Amino acid sequence: MEILERFNALRLWDFWVESFGTSKEVGNDVLVIHAGQDFPDCYATLRFNDTEYISCPMLFHHARFRLATEAEVRMVRHLVEYESTLFAVDTDVCNDVGERTYFVAAKTVAVDLPAHE
Repeated sequence: MEILERFNALRLWDFWVESFGTSKEVGNDVLVIHAGQDFPDCYATLRFNDTEYISCPMLFHHARFRLATEAEVRMVRHLVEYESTLFAVDTDVCNDVGERTYFVAAKTVAVDLPAHE
């Protein structure tokens, strides 16, 4: 997915969940994740829209976002009620050793990048 490839190319360091919920400003069931080089300075933002499943920590590092593989979809599909896209997050978690993969099931993802990107 090109939008995630562009986001991953930024090679950002810190990621944190800013919010999850529904509001007039962001829409229905929106998961907002901020990213930057030095927490809490936000450089870019991911917005997962119509989110129905979240499995990721509140704070993590060195993340790479991608579409889930077919095997990962089969692993998680029983937890997802609707036909959402399953996004995978490969990351180092704060105070954890080694890489972990987490998942977000949402209808769409949007990325807010700086104008010069």
